Amino acid sequence: MPAPQAAGASKTRDTIDVVGASTNNLRDVSVSIPKGRLVAFTGVSGSGKTSLAIDTLHSEAQLRYLEGLSPFVRQYITQRNRPKVDRILGLSATLAVDQRRLNRNPRSTIATITGIDGHLGLLYSRLPRIGPDTDPAADAGALTTAHFDRHTPEGSCPDCHGAGGRWQAQEDLVITRPDLPLFEGASPWYAKWRSGEHMFVPALAAKRGVDLDRPWQSLPAAFQHEVLYGTGEEAVEATIDIPNKNETARMTYTSSQPLRGALAEVERVFANAQTAGAKQRYLPYMRKEPCGTCHGSGFDRAARSVRLGGLTYPELLDVDVREVRRWAGHVADSLDTRQRTVGEPLLQDLGRRIRLLDRLGLAHLRLSRSAATLSGGELQRTRLRVRPGRR
Repeated sequence: MPAPQAAGASKTRDTIDVVGASTNNLRDVSVSIPKGRLVAFTGVSGSGKTSLAIDTLHSEAQLRYLEGLSPFVRQYITQRNRPKVDRILGLSATLAVDQRRLNRNPRSTIATITGIDGHLGLLYSRLPRIGPDTDPAADAGALTTAHFDRHTPEGSCPDCHGAGGRWQAQEDLVITRPDLPLFEGASPWYAKWRSGEHMFVPALAAKRGVDLDRPWQSLPAAFQHEVLYGTGEEAVEATIDIPNKNETARMTYTSSQPLRGALAEVERVFANAQTAGAKQRYLPYMRKEPCGTCHGSGFDRAARSVRLGGLTYPELLDVDVREVRRWAGHVADSLDTRQRTVGEPLLQDLGRRIRLLDRLGLAHLRLSRSAATLSGGELQRTRLRVRPGRR
C-alpha cells in the first residue's frame, strides 16, 4: 500500500503555496499561486504586494539557493533575514526586477543609459559634412567625440559649463498666494523659519510702518520689492527672543544688517547646500533659466554648428526615438562610397538600439530625457542591452 501523500503535495507541482506569511505588513496571509502563468499582485499602496512577492517569495528562494552552496562560499555573501512565513511549497529559483531607482545621476539621460550617445558622437565627429546643410563655421577636421559631450571641456558651453542654464529664484514661486498675509499663507518660503533673514522682515515692516496682517498684494510696492530683492546698503536692526532649552530663561539676540531679499536668500542657501537632497528642498522656489549662449543645450559652438542629416547634435537629442530612426535612415541614404566604410557599421548598431527601444514601448521618449524623470518601469526598460548580432 503506498504511503499517504502529504497534505498539499498534489498541488505543489502546479502551484506555489504560501502559508501564514507575516513579513512586514502581511498578517498571516496564505495564498496559492499557479505556475506557468502571468500573475499580478494588485492592491492599494501599503497592502503588502512587495512584502509578498519580494520580501517573502524572492527572499526565501534566495536563501534556499544559498543554503546549497558550500560554507566557504557562503561566508563571503551577505544573506537576507529569513521571511516570516510558516511554509512555502513548490518554490523554485526566482529572478527579481524591482522598482528601485537604479540611477539618480542628473547627467544620465535616455541617450547615455542606452549608449546611443556614443554612436551619435562618432557619427557627428566622423561624418560632419554630409549634405549641403552643414554649417561651414565648424572645423570638421579637428572634431572628436568629446566635442559632442557637454560634460567635457571640449564639448561644454564656456558660459554655463554644460549645465544649460542656472537655477534662479522666482517671485511667483516665493509668493504663491498674494491675497493672503505674508506669514499666513502668502508664501511657502515664509511659512517656516528657513533662514536667519526671516527675523528682519517684521523689523523692516515696523521701520516702514507696514501692517504684515494685511494681504501681501495690498502692501506698498516699495516694501514688497525690499522683501524680495533686499534693502541694498541700508541696514535693518532686528531683535529676537530665543527660549533656552530648560524653558526657564530666554536669550535676546540683536543684529543689524542689510536684507539680501528672499530671492537672493533662496539662491544663497541653495548654493551652500552640500547634498542633492538638501538642494531639493529649495527647488520649489526656483526655475532653471536657459543659458543665453547655448540656448539651454549646454553644448559648445561645434556641437551647435555641425549638421548631419539636417540636424545639429543638440537638435537630434531633443526629438523622440521614432524621429531618430527616420533621421538615421536619411543619413544612411546620403552616405557616399568613402563614408559607408565608417558610417554603415555605426548606423546598423544604432538602428538595433533604436528598434529595441521601440519594441519596449519607449519610442515616444526624447534622447535628452533625464533618467530622474522616468518612471520605475521606463528606467528598467532603458537599461536592457542590445546583444551583438541581434536584430
